[in-house]
Amino acid sequence: MDCKDTRDVLEHYLLPPPNRTGPLSFRFVPQSPVVGIWDGSVLLALETGLFDTQKLLRDQGLLR
Repeated sequence: MDCKDTRDVLEHYLLPPPNRTGPLSFRFVPQSPVVGIWDGSVLLALETGLFDTQKLLRDQGLLR
């Protein structure tokens, strides 16, 4: 809800915290909406864009 534009989303999801090293677990976010399916702290699926996010939600039984 804090993200107002694509840059805010990129900074929120793609920039590591100052004390973190290693690879990021997110891919580039080219468009909104952004939907992630998590199991605890493990990212199971991530989609961006209206078509792909709707497909992911349908496949997970979360959207009809």
